[in-house]
Amino acid sequence: MLAPFGTATVLAADTRVGRGDGLQTRGQKIDSVVGKSGSYVIAHAANDANATLSLVRRIFSALEKSDFQSFDEVERVVEQRMTHWARAFAYQLPESELLFGASLKSMTGKEGAVRLYFCQPPNTILPVDNHDPYKAIGSGSRTIDPLWNMLFQTSIMSVPMALSWIAYLMYRAKKDDTDCGGWTNAIVLRDGAEPQWITPTDMEQAEKFSQGLEFLLRGTCSAIIGQTDESAKDFCSKFGDMIFSVGTRLRNFKFHTLSGIEVI
Repeated sequence: MLAPFGTATVLAADTRVGRGDGLQTRGQKIDSVVGKSGSYVIAHAANDANATLSLVRRIFSALEKSDFQSFDEVERVVEQRMTHWARAFAYQLPESELLFGASLKSMTGKEGAVRLYFCQPPNTILPVDNHDPYKAIGSGSRTIDPLWNMLFQTSIMSVPMALSWIAYLMYRAKKDDTDCGGWTNAIVLRDGAEPQWITPTDMEQAEKFSQGLEFLLRGTCSAIIGQTDESAKDFCSKFGDMIFSVGTRLRNFKFHTLSGIEVI
């Protein structure tokens, strides 16, 4: 989940969800709404997806109807809805985390017009720093947090670049965590625009391409540590072409919205 430039944020979620009885099924863990004052996206991770979905719907209902002039007003409404929802659980509050993206019409064209928040009931709502735009929630974060810190400490240059990074991280989360799986739903939220849903088949294809990146990472480690000097030199002489080939495929991959528009 990435927020390039402060003019757009990209949120994504898989479709494997947990139920209150401990079993798993498939469902949607991300959604969007367009309200009177702007556009909003929420991705959630929880041990009781149905209970958390009811919270998301309450938040969306309030956001859709309200007239906001500032993000402070948005934050107060989200906090109020989380607190009210939490009061209904007398014994044990479901473990719920939200990533909340907001774009206000009143802020169009201004710095910080799109914001991303980490939220956790009953009353936690924290902005994600645009200078460190990555934030993951749920069990998959145990896998991808270290990967982000090791591999992606650089500026995000474009939304397609962010989607490519997300595709790799989702590939690894699904590979290494049994709580992650299914399709990847991704939404781009831009300054002054309605949410753009990315075609799931594009995300699936980008995740498959990520296997080439995985091969290059393993090969690099092997060449540096696990080979003789002679074999490592021979490997590296051929490695440049492989890097260029995989990189070209990833850099030139085109993502599209559900309406068929290319994402730029």
